[in-house]
Amino acid sequence: VYKKGSMYINNVQMDGDLYFHEMYYQQNIAISLYCITAILAIILGFCIYAIYYCKNITPEKLFLYIVPVLLIIFTLATPIFKGNDEMFHWHRIYDISQGNVFTKMNEGEPKSIFPTEVFNIKIHQNPIDIHYSDYEKQFSYKISDNSAKGYIDLSRTSIYNPIQYLPQSVGAFIADKFTDKPIIMAYFARALNMIVTAILLFCALKSIPYFIDYYFIV
Repeated sequence: VYKKGSMYINNVQMDGDLYFHEMYYQQNIAISLYCITAILAIILGFCIYAIYYCKNITPEKLFLYIVPVLLIIFTLATPIFKGNDEMFHWHRIYDISQGNVFTKMNEGEPKSIFPTEVFNIKIHQNPIDIHYSDYEKQFSYKISDNSAKGYIDLSRTSIYNPIQYLPQSVGAFIADKFTDKPIIMAYFARALNMIVTAILLFCALKSIPYFIDYYFIV
């Protein structure tokens, strides 16, 4: 958001605009972006070649070959909560997974009572600073019957329809049955969301009656 001419990400004031903060001041991020862009260009070139020269490979088959690999690469390359506002969405996901489909009002505000471990897994105020090396402590947090609890503000996400959180909430709900570590629940939420997204995209691709090759490339 912009306040009085300055940009804020997760309530942290940024120097310069988003591009300069991400690319100019963080050159390692810029290099990573260029590498990812190059890889995606190679994959796109392979798809175009396969569609036009390998007649036995349909766009649906290419989708099944490529998209799962891309999702796995994304999961490994992007630590949980690395995305801006991902932590806030995680709070809403956990709340729904505990049966609170609609955010409850407490003390006149949309917030819920969580075990402190659920929001203690936050690593840095600025998601750009998150790396896998930071996660050792996060895997030590465990929810128990004796866990301290506190209010967490859900005003940013309570306005969203709970249906869009359904896959993630189901993932967190399933993980909650066999683990007491919220970081694993968060990863299960992300994984199920990716699986459902891939299924929906595949079904959409299958339902396209004309020019499916072009739609797949786009």
